[in-house]
Amino acid sequence: MSEITTQDVNRIQEEAQKQDREAKKAQEVVVDAISKMTPQRQYEKEKEQNKR
Repeated sequence: MSEITTQDVNRIQEEAQKQDREAKKAQEVVVDAISKMTPQRQYEKEKEQNKR
């Protein structure tokens, strides 16, 4: 097994952050789509449950 350098760690962290941003963006799109499909009151209730 080769040594892991600081450069490797930085590259991995950058990749993880990029994937995290993409995941958050995708989640926002899904939440937005759901909010348009469900009545507002139902959506708010589900949003509350998801926080817990």
